[in-house]
Amino acid sequence: MDKSVIKERIESRKQALEILLGEPFHAPRKETHFQRCVTLEQLSLVKELRIYEKPTFPHALFLAIARLATGNSLRQIRFLAPLHFVEGETRVLHTIARDIGSPLSTIRGGEEFDIYSTDENFRQWMLHCSGTQENRLESVVPDKYDLAEVKKHFQTPVDFRLIYDQMTKVGMSIGENMRGIIEAWSTDDGSLLAHIRCQFDTLSNEYLYSMPVLIESCFHLVLALFKFSSEHLPIITSIEDMSVSFWPSSDDIWCSVQRQQSADHIADIAILNDQGNFLMHIRGIRIGYSGQ
Repeated sequence: MDKSVIKERIESRKQALEILLGEPFHAPRKETHFQRCVTLEQLSLVKELRIYEKPTFPHALFLAIARLATGNSLRQIRFLAPLHFVEGETRVLHTIARDIGSPLSTIRGGEEFDIYSTDENFRQWMLHCSGTQENRLESVVPDKYDLAEVKKHFQTPVDFRLIYDQMTKVGMSIGENMRGIIEAWSTDDGSLLAHIRCQFDTLSNEYLYSMPVLIESCFHLVLALFKFSSEHLPIITSIEDMSVSFWPSSDDIWCSVQRQQSADHIADIAILNDQGNFLMHIRGIRIGYSGQ
C-alpha cells in the first residue's frame, strides 16, 4: 500500500477516535471505557438519516465505534434503542470494551462491547448497541471473483432511486450523501446486487464517512428485500457475524444480498471490491419492524 494512503488512514483513525470515542480510561475487571460529547455539527452523517423526521445514528456508525474500540471481526451484534438527536443537543457517547474472560464477561476469547449514550447532565442512560469481537486471523490473500460472471446472475435492473423515494414516504428519509447505491440488479428469487459508491461531499474519512456510507448502503439493499410501510418500517435488530478479510481501500464496492432460506426475516451480505476481491461477509442480519 502506498505510504501516502497509509498516512491518510492513520490520520482518519486518529480523527475518528477523537470524535467518536475520546480518550480511553481503564477500569477494574479488565475494562476500557471511552467517553465523548458529540453534536450533530460534528457528525454530519447523522443528519443524512431521519427516522420519522428524527436525526438518527446509523447502524454503520455503531459498527465503526465497535471496530475502533475492539477490532475487525464482530459477532452477536444487537441494535437496541435507536440513538436520536435533536438540533443543538449534546449527547455523551460512552463505549465499554471488556476483555472476554473478565468476571463480567459471558464468553471466552476476544472482547465484548457496549455502546451507551446519555444527555450532557448524565440523567438518563440508554444502551444502543452491544456485541463481541473475536481474535481471528484475517486472510492474507483474499478470494477473487470474476465480477462479469457474478453480474450474469443478476439480469433485472432495479431503479433504487424509486426505492429511496418510497423509504422517504414511509418515514425513513435518507439524504443524498448517504444514498450510496448507484446501480442495482435482481434475480428471479429476489436476491440483489449493487454497485455502491461513497459520494459524501465533505473531506473523506474512512471511519466517519466513507466506510459508514458504504456499509449503511449495503443495509439499504437488505431493507429493500422486505415490505415496508409507515406502520411497519423494517429495521435491523441484530447481526450474527461480521467477518472481515480486508476493509475497502477505495470508495467503490459491490454488494450482493440474499435472504436465508431457513428464515423469512434474515439476510446475508457479501462484499467485493472493484477488482472482484472478496472483502467481507455480514451474516445473519435480522430484520424487525418499527412503527411511529
